[in-house]
Amino acid sequence: MKKIVFHVLAAAVVAMAGCKKDDVAVSSVTIDPASHTLGVGETVTLTAKIFPDDATNKEVTWSVATGSDVVTIATDDNRVTVTASKLGNAKITVTTRDGSKKFDCSIKVDPVVPSGVSLSPEGPVTLTEVGQTQVITPTVSPNDATDQSVRWETDNPDVATVADGTVTAVSSGTANIYAITCNNKIAACAVTVAIPVEEVVLEPTSLALNINEEAMIVAAVSPDVAPQTVTWTSDKDNVASVTNGSERIIRRNSHHYRHGGRQISNLHGKG
Repeated sequence: MKKIVFHVLAAAVVAMAGCKKDDVAVSSVTIDPASHTLGVGETVTLTAKIFPDDATNKEVTWSVATGSDVVTIATDDNRVTVTASKLGNAKITVTTRDGSKKFDCSIKVDPVVPSGVSLSPEGPVTLTEVGQTQVITPTVSPNDATDQSVRWETDNPDVATVADGTVTAVSSGTANIYAITCNNKIAACAVTVAIPVEEVVLEPTSLALNINEEAMIVAAVSPDVAPQTVTWTSDKDNVASVTNGSERIIRRNSHHYRHGGRQISNLHGKG
C-alpha cells in the first residue's frame, strides 16, 4: 500500500513541473521622449518602455553613448534624469538585461535666450558734478539665460558716457543710457547732468547810448559745462529794453548819455 502512494505522488510532481509557465522574453525597448531639447542647467526625465508589457525581466541599464561632457545622468530603475551642463548634443542609450535590446534618445542643449533686462537704479538719475559717476546694474532674465552679458550705449556722450555700467557726467544736459542683451532686448535709464552755475559775467558791464541806439551784451556763464542758457531782463523798460542780449533805448526824451557818464539802466543776465 505504501508503494502505491509513492508512485502517485511522484507522478503528480512530474505533472506540475511540466505545467510551469515559460519566461516571457523582451522583444524591444523604447524611450519616452525619444528626443528632447534642453537649456544649460535644465533637466528632463526619460522613461524606458519594455515590450511586451508582460516581459519577465524588465531590468535596464542607462549610459551616455555620446556627449558625456554635454550632459550628466542619474538613474532610477527604468527612469533616468538628464541634466544639461554645456551646449552641444548627446545620445542616451538604454539597454535591456534580457536580450540586450537597445534604444537611443537624442538630447540637444541649446542656449537659453534672454527674455528681457532690467536696470538698478531704474532712473531717472541726476548728477551734479563733472566726473561724478553712477553705477547701473543690469539683471538679465531669465536668470538661467546662457548669455548674461549686455553692451552699453549712450545717446548723448557729450552729456554722459558709460562703460561697463558706470555712467560719468561730462556736461549739463540729458542722456539716455541703454543696456542691450545679446539678442537686442533693451532697458534704458534717463540721466540728467545738472552742473550748477557759479557765475554770470556781462560784457560790457555798462553802456551809454543815444535814443534808439542798440548795442550787444554778451553773457559769459561759468563753468563752461553748466547750462549756458540765460534769461534777460531790464529793471527799467521805459529806459532800456533788452531782447536776446541786444539793448535798445526807449526813453522818451532825447538826453544823450556818453560812455563813462551816468549809467542809464541796470541789465541783468540770469542763468
